[in-house]
Amino acid sequence: MQAVDEKRVDQIVVYKIDRLKRPLTDFAKLVDQLDAAETSFISVTQSSSTATSMGRLTLNMPLSFAQFEREVTAVRIRDKKQAYEGQHSAVIGPAVWDKVQDMLQSGAAVARGSRQKSDQITSGGQAP
Repeated sequence: MQAVDEKRVDQIVVYKIDRLKRPLTDFAKLVDQLDAAETSFISVTQSSSTATSMGRLTLNMPLSFAQFEREVTAVRIRDKKQAYEGQHSAVIGPAVWDKVQDMLQSGAAVARGSRQKSDQITSGGQAP
């Protein structure tokens, strides 16, 4: 990168984009550094180049999706680990606002009310 900063390099050619930088934030910093040094880079297998604005756009789109996928995967892994360890409390199950009692009912009360309404409808009656 010292050669880039000294403007001795016009282009950097890589085989694949992910070989250059993995996290999107690091990649964005690198692109800014390359732009400041008037250096572009080209991915041989992915037809991407930072020499044009369209090239930058097409380059940032898959990187953004890759970053999103990594973050979603990390959240899923964390949630599964917490659920396995019995620490998961984010899911409280179904909940319904009871207008008569002016309170939130969840779990068994909701299931019981839903079954009663379903039974009334299937037996030819009307739900309250």
